[in-house]
Amino acid sequence: MGIQVKDEQVAKLIAELERSFPKLDFQSFKEKVDQALEVKKMKENQIENMLILTAVERIDRNEPDWTYAAARLYLKKLYMLSSDFRGEAGYGSFYELINSLIEIGIYDSKVLTSYSREEIDYLEKVIDPERDKLFTYIGLLTMAERYLARTQNGDFAELPQERLMMIAMTLLAEEPKEKRLQLVEEAYWRFRTYT
Repeated sequence: MGIQVKDEQVAKLIAELERSFPKLDFQSFKEKVDQALEVKKMKENQIENMLILTAVERIDRNEPDWTYAAARLYLKKLYMLSSDFRGEAGYGSFYELINSLIEIGIYDSKVLTSYSREEIDYLEKVIDPERDKLFTYIGLLTMAERYLARTQNGDFAELPQERLMMIAMTLLAEEPKEKRLQLVEEAYWRFRTYT
């Protein structure tokens, strides 16, 4: 019989992780989580951080996939943190995001003079949010802390695949229009392999 995590929401999250990473041994992870939850009452963000750190401390050569489990936990947190600005957790309208970031002075309005609404809508369909699940913990943390666009208040506004697409769009904005979207798409596909 396995260890039962007492907090229902946390248990559900751990069960989801177990399904995603069936080769990992979650018994000691669950024990540590239960012990931490018994010691003191924690706020939601404290529980998130505790789960991430508990996963990170298990990364070793025998179970290297803990880096992906920790990344998955951090990704959930990142989606929620960005929802304060975006109004929703996870990916949404790329065009609306670009407009919002232009309005607050984070993006240059040149993006909208270089690309039409139709082109941006097409590129939104190219974005593959599933690729976020391929980041290691340190890769995702580095992407978030150093490269994702944030508001003036420090809130996350952008998500990893949007950042990669914006890099491709910016680099190739001056290419001839008849082949530019294809080049942007190719560049995005190359960038996204660096997770």
